[in-house]
Amino acid sequence: MIRTKSEDAVSPVIGVMLMLVVTIVIAAVVAVFASGVGMDAEPAPATAVDVVDISDGYYDNTPYGYADWTVEHSVTLNCLYGDTLDLSKISMNIFMNRYGIEYIIEIPQKSIDGTISAGETKKLLLPSDASNIDMISEGYPVEKIVIFYGNHKIAEKEHMTVSCEYRVEYTE
Repeated sequence: MIRTKSEDAVSPVIGVMLMLVVTIVIAAVVAVFASGVGMDAEPAPATAVDVVDISDGYYDNTPYGYADWTVEHSVTLNCLYGDTLDLSKISMNIFMNRYGIEYIIEIPQKSIDGTISAGETKKLLLPSDASNIDMISEGYPVEKIVIFYGNHKIAEKEHMTVSCEYRVEYTE
């Protein structure tokens, strides 16, 4: 009896391997789309925003000129064109270097109220409890301010100097 070499076993093994590979690829694609990887929950706003100023402001609202100064830090934005922005969705990072030490001041979402519309310039008061907020002082350099709307960067400005504003608001 002469035996001939049979290749019947090779074909089913290759078929099973191909089915496994196709199944794994399909499962991976479905998992990526189901998890939302690479998809933003909210589209970027169609808006152009410019950072105009960063300020270390002092105001007094006491009678008869008694100096009881309150400090407020602010960033002024100019909405050049586009959609109205809900300021509660804005967050920002302010990068400063004082005396060779790097500081990052992080302003989280929901720290600022209101809206800003096309053609409008608005001073945004920064929360007094933000980390390193006291590093914003008149005359000191700011390396960079980055403004985010949700997860989208909408503005960035480099090489600014902190300005200062004094005002008295008391009326009888």
